[in-house]
Amino acid sequence: MVGRTPVRPSRNSIKEGLKPVKDMNGFRTSVTPGPSGFSSSDDSLDIGWKSRLLGDILVGERSKERDLKPYAAGKGRGRRNIPARPRAQAAVLAIGALLAGQIYCSGGKRTDVIIPTEGRFRLIVVDQAGPGEPWGKSVGDIDGDGFEDIIVGGHDTDRRGLVERALNRLGIRKSRPSPGELVWYRNPDWQKQAVSIDRRFSTDHEVVDIDKDGRSDIVSLTDSDLVWFRNPDWMPFLIDQRVLHDIEIADFDGDGDADIVARNQSGFGYEDGDRIHFYRQDSPLQWRHFAFDAPHGEGLKSADLNGDGRIDVIVNRYWYENPGTLAESVPWEKREYGRTWEWADVFIDTADINQDGRCDIVLAPSEPKGHRYRISWFEAPGQENGAWLEHIIDQDVETVHHFVGACDMDRDGRIDVVTAEMHQGEDPDEIAVYWNKEGGRWEKEVIATTGSHSMRIVDIDRDGDWDLIGANHGGEHQAVELWENLTFTKPKERLAKSELTVPDPIRPRPFPTGL
Repeated sequence: MVGRTPVRPSRNSIKEGLKPVKDMNGFRTSVTPGPSGFSSSDDSLDIGWKSRLLGDILVGERSKERDLKPYAAGKGRGRRNIPARPRAQAAVLAIGALLAGQIYCSGGKRTDVIIPTEGRFRLIVVDQAGPGEPWGKSVGDIDGDGFEDIIVGGHDTDRRGLVERALNRLGIRKSRPSPGELVWYRNPDWQKQAVSIDRRFSTDHEVVDIDKDGRSDIVSLTDSDLVWFRNPDWMPFLIDQRVLHDIEIADFDGDGDADIVARNQSGFGYEDGDRIHFYRQDSPLQWRHFAFDAPHGEGLKSADLNGDGRIDVIVNRYWYENPGTLAESVPWEKREYGRTWEWADVFIDTADINQDGRCDIVLAPSEPKGHRYRISWFEAPGQENGAWLEHIIDQDVETVHHFVGACDMDRDGRIDVVTAEMHQGEDPDEIAVYWNKEGGRWEKEVIATTGSHSMRIVDIDRDGDWDLIGANHGGEHQAVELWENLTFTKPKERLAKSELTVPDPIRPRPFPTGL
């Protein structure tokens, strides 16, 4: 087994302030959401729980690989039907678990690889052996040099043996799983520096100046907490002890500081994706929490949908209008945009697809594997209470598209759509660009078949176009990857901020200038 040496946190001083206020499409918005939680509780299996536990550990029934039936939108509590396993099979699996011994995942040495590809993108492998199970990815200017760095949070593989894990769950011998790590990669040499090496990091991380000291901090989800890390000493500060799947950050109440909206998922045994949680920042150490009901499902996005200068919240099928005040006593009005959309687990982005000056919504089905649905964009109405119109981009895709992003990738003036399939889907696991052509046509180009998860769109090299970063959350291929956009002639040197011809990336948030 190759050991993994912890890297000391960077203590570089950071001098530059935070970045402009609009996203890549010119809309006032917050940080984009990130991805997916994977454990589940099989309470509906009709077998003895101890045998079930050992069998599940052996075959990975508690992992995201399991095929689950989607719940119908708006029906019941969103429970999924999980077939029962026969007692005999569970007994055999239990015996196998006791005989199997210990299984470890070895670490590795980081390798930077640049792979030329035919077409409009070039793959750069930032880290071949980064954090294990990199569930969360983000970007932001950590060292204040004006260029976006890459942030990756690893949940890591549980290195305890099968027997040890079984004994722990049975209460016979308590032990803790190995921690994951949160790291950032310095642009452009991609040197890895540690933020934390003692937590199991989950599915979303966002970069923002929480304490308004001019440095970009990191807000992270772990298995059980919402926490922020102070730059540059990376001291952690707990915001809430709660299991969550997605976070978005914006100044929702217009008071000049960063607030947080969050949501868990309804699948994989959680069943609490039907609540939207707000965290109003009263100070960096004091956060006021309140929540309200939402439909079951997965996915979260925030953007100013109605052009009133306030950041609204979007989930599957509905959006919630910001009243301008963050308080439990002040309701957010629920508005429907996806009356023709039934899939509850989604990835969401926003952009002005038809260039009419209004913010549209793009949806992709994100969970679970083995089912088929579609990718669509929803046209914002011209009138306040008008109906949203669905336009299909791809009629038939597997429901593992755990990333969708909308921006002008080739600088032709039209908004394109980028998607990624997770590794657990049917092969090939495509990363693709849907080019927006004249007449409402979409032309699909596959740029990779290795899959990815909760990617980010960012002008990483400051050359005036949008690049992609991402990594699979698990499986055989977990490299941290950067896809450099080659769709038009590059300048010989990086552009300064004043020379950029595309809007700045959407993170981190500037405060107190508002959103």
